[in-house]
Amino acid sequence: MRKAFDGLRAVDNVDFELRAGEVVALIGPNGAGKTTLLNVLSGQLRPDAGRVVLAGRDVTRWPPHARARAGLARTFQIPQLAPSLTVREHVEAARLRGRLRGRRPEPEGLLHAVGLGDKRDVPAGALAHGDRRLLELALALALEPKALLLDEPAAGLSPAEVERFLQLVRGLRAERDDLAILLVEHDMDVVFELAERVVVLHRGRVLAEGPPPAIREHPDVQAVYLGARP
Repeated sequence: MRKAFDGLRAVDNVDFELRAGEVVALIGPNGAGKTTLLNVLSGQLRPDAGRVVLAGRDVTRWPPHARARAGLARTFQIPQLAPSLTVREHVEAARLRGRLRGRRPEPEGLLHAVGLGDKRDVPAGALAHGDRRLLELALALALEPKALLLDEPAAGLSPAEVERFLQLVRGLRAERDDLAILLVEHDMDVVFELAERVVVLHRGRVLAEGPPPAIREHPDVQAVYLGARP
């Protein structure tokens, strides 16, 4: 697919598949086109060319809320929360936006799963940064997604919070073999810990794609992003 702004191709002929049960990491330098690609996939932007296909359906022209009901959920670099609503109220509202069919996970179970069960009555505005990240993940999971897009989920987290996030994703991967996860992340320890496949963007194009060990040693990836490794 392609997406340009004032003639500059932010996403330039990018084509890849996200398979059920797989965790794929999307990495690259600042300005590589990662967030633009997420915005196209989730419906915030419409591509200039190409298609977005979700579970066999062409959703290219669908707005974000329609894609959410069809099973596409995402988080953002800056959590988009209502400060005055409690943690539980956020999750209850997210459940109403989810798929029309499905078991609609209970708020208490979701909050317990992400480690926020004891903070269900706390306004979102009073949460620490790490807890806001976890709440946004709970909101995405409340949609019962088939595909989950995570935009810089580990940004600003403490080492303990990063480990908690890793455990959550490992648990999701073990419990949901039908869930596809696309992870945009600058923390390479997180990327190489979680991803089974890594896609590297550079200047809007796919520079390399493959398993983490191959990406770590790829000379072009080292040159433009990772730097030389000992």
